[in-house]
Amino acid sequence: MRRPATATVLLGLVASAYCGLFVANSLIRVRTFTADSMNYVDVARRVVAGDGLVQSTGGFNQPFYMSGDLDLPSAFTAQPPGYPMAIAFLSRLGPDAADAALVVSALAYGAILALIYLLGRRIGGRPAAPIALGAALLFVPLTHLGRAALSECLAVAVVLLFFLLLDRHLERTPDHLLPPLALGLLAGAAFGVRYSLWPLPLVGMTALWFGAAAPREERREAARGLAPAFAAGALVPVAVVLGRNLSAEGRLLPPAMPAVTTLPESLERAVTAVLGGWRSTALGSWPDAALFAVVLGVLGAFAIRKARDSGRPRSLAGSRLPLLVCVWSVLYFAAVIWRSTQANFDPIGVRLALPATVPLIPVFGALAGRALSGLRRCAWLPPAILSVCFGAALVREATRTPGPWSSAANASNGCATTPFPATSSSAAARWTSPSWSPAAMPSPMRACPTRKS
Repeated sequence: MRRPATATVLLGLVASAYCGLFVANSLIRVRTFTADSMNYVDVARRVVAGDGLVQSTGGFNQPFYMSGDLDLPSAFTAQPPGYPMAIAFLSRLGPDAADAALVVSALAYGAILALIYLLGRRIGGRPAAPIALGAALLFVPLTHLGRAALSECLAVAVVLLFFLLLDRHLERTPDHLLPPLALGLLAGAAFGVRYSLWPLPLVGMTALWFGAAAPREERREAARGLAPAFAAGALVPVAVVLGRNLSAEGRLLPPAMPAVTTLPESLERAVTAVLGGWRSTALGSWPDAALFAVVLGVLGAFAIRKARDSGRPRSLAGSRLPLLVCVWSVLYFAAVIWRSTQANFDPIGVRLALPATVPLIPVFGALAGRALSGLRRCAWLPPAILSVCFGAALVREATRTPGPWSSAANASNGCATTPFPATSSSAAARWTSPSWSPAAMPSPMRACPTRKS
């Protein structure tokens, strides 16, 4: 009894120290901002000032830049309002909106690590949880976006929390409508963070209809009452977001420029992002994809062998949660790939793939734990893997060099300390409101020459 409790306390202390160091680096040494980050921060400052969800820059909502038909400030509909609203909420507690944007992402990153550990334990038991957490610590796209002022990590945290609560709900015999209603609200709230998460309610509906832990007839009868409650909960935040877009811009979703990516190109980028993007910050590579495919094949072969040797197949959480996660990943990528053939947006890479790849990490941990199961001499291996991964992650954070927009880098160049670059290649094509100026913002804009990455 004492040994597991001691290990849990030690794990909590190490994880807290790592997350604290991660947040400090995000705020002081790295400070990763993009053109979208600038817009998120601007909208959050407008919300705090009482102006509502509006933006001071043009171009984000226009199908063609510089078309001359946009009055500024304009309604913010290019992205969902969830992330800037979270920034505004935290900013009201004291931090500047730019710092709050980094803190929201860093806190979401910490929540992701905890949820991956819990999901890994639910799917594959004790051996899977440390392996899943160790893989998450070294998953480069997650750590990179966890310190960026972008909405991806907040979206991933919502998705992981949804699957954890959904699996716990499916274990119980349904007795009232409040849990599925709350799950529906959470699934709909994901759409309020990123538009591309719209398939999540479909996964919840499928799980409630087919995955209840009850005899078949009872399950079907209960699903008739649970599924409508879940759907009603999901429709509330979705209707709020779409209704606001319709009232502000006259359309449900923002307009977009024509697509420039073909279906084969999008499929290739999606495959390399999933299999070969584990150590990339932009696009995956085929050599990394091949290496990861070999690792998956070896682990799968060991897992099948252990199941045969035991004489009875051991399911991963009844094969329900891993199946739901895989269904979600397929649906999400199908939606993103289809959208890439209909409109022009960022190329499919590790950033767009994050809401699908991160939920697969607990499944990977369960597969690795299954491959090691039954080996008494290797019982120490999962904790050892986690210790090595935590050590590598701590060394990475302790030796992190200042980013191009950090206060240390600005000071060394004789420039003013600022929350983000004033211009970028993508932001240069956008307008600013005639009444907007750097001096009007709560914190100063950058006064250094524009850097090119």
